[in-house]
Amino acid sequence: MNVPVSQAGDVGEVLREIRDLGGAQCLPATQESAVGLAAGLGCLTSWNEFEAWLGGYAGQVIAGRDWPLMLQGWEFTREGEARELIALDQSWRPDESPTMAEASWRVGRRQLSRMRPLRDQRVVQRYLAATEAGNARGWHPLVYGVVLAVYGIPLRQGLMHYAVHAAAGWCDALVRQREWIREDGELAVERVCAGLPARMPALPNSVLFTA
Repeated sequence: MNVPVSQAGDVGEVLREIRDLGGAQCLPATQESAVGLAAGLGCLTSWNEFEAWLGGYAGQVIAGRDWPLMLQGWEFTREGEARELIALDQSWRPDESPTMAEASWRVGRRQLSRMRPLRDQRVVQRYLAATEAGNARGWHPLVYGVVLAVYGIPLRQGLMHYAVHAAAGWCDALVRQREWIREDGELAVERVCAGLPARMPALPNSVLFTA
């Protein structure tokens, strides 16, 4: 049974931490392009270049890696399949540096810990226990999928919120580091994210009606 969003505590804190991950440059690229994307960010000289870079990141990482993992986590949580959820966590190997990987699972574990009072959520309790015993990491995209399921957040909306906050984190980082004009960066983020719904994976039939 889902926990009403009104009783979910500060769900916005999840999204703030996701945004902070990007701002701290702890949401790396995937597969063989990981080093190239990270290096490319450091070489950017304008918001136009950032927009092109962000388009690649959004397609490869957000749509290509994180969203599918979230959907799997959401489904396992909805079906009460704690064992499968933990096995997915154990088998997932993001292509990122140890520092970046640690940032991911630290955020995920914090979110799981905040759900500790939900004693009737068996999947959450078993996943949390597995992370505390060192048998699971608690990767933040996977935990975010759990959050969407437990708190009944509309799936399509939740995936897009994740994408926007992750993308905005990179914009925040460049504003702080380069002192670029924030408004121009925000427009770049909006344009990139406007194309993401077309990249969204197929959603379960039971949630196709959600916004």
